[in-house]
Amino acid sequence: MNSNYDINNIFNFFEYWKNYTQPTEFYNEGWLLKLLVFSVTNYGLKDHILFVNEKDNFFSEALLYSPFLARTRRDSFAETHTHADGVIGNYTIGNDKSKGSLHLIGNKLNVFEAKIYSKFSKNVSNAPFYDQVSRYIACITETIDKANKIENLNELTIGFYLTIPKEKFQNTMNYKSV
Repeated sequence: MNSNYDINNIFNFFEYWKNYTQPTEFYNEGWLLKLLVFSVTNYGLKDHILFVNEKDNFFSEALLYSPFLARTRRDSFAETHTHADGVIGNYTIGNDKSKGSLHLIGNKLNVFEAKIYSKFSKNVSNAPFYDQVSRYIACITETIDKANKIENLNELTIGFYLTIPKEKFQNTMNYKSV
């Protein structure tokens, strides 16, 4: 555990720079998720879901495999890979050829979606019978299937988590899936 920094200095930095940049530079979901993961891990909060132990990796904007990829060149119902705001687990990230695709190699896959002001999308552009959460779950399932681990689900730790500011929690929980 290396906790020889003061996280308040980071917030003092924000305070200083708020007059010189857009708020979205600081209040960016991906950036704040990385800060949370770093803080939880650095302070050694081993029971926290955002803790990254020595066996795990953390990666931001990993591409989860998608069951919605194009089947033909002009597939009008195709969707791209899902960009996960954060992933903690046992995996590798693909090279330039696979463009950052996550390859599950171990038995842990925790996926994080970070929200600040937005809610989950109620539909998916080319798969209107899915919403953002069900699309995420379908992509997590496809990622597990690509790793040939569907048969061993009892041996896997799988999670899908929402990270959100406490004051926004109630608004998000009022969202009704279609």
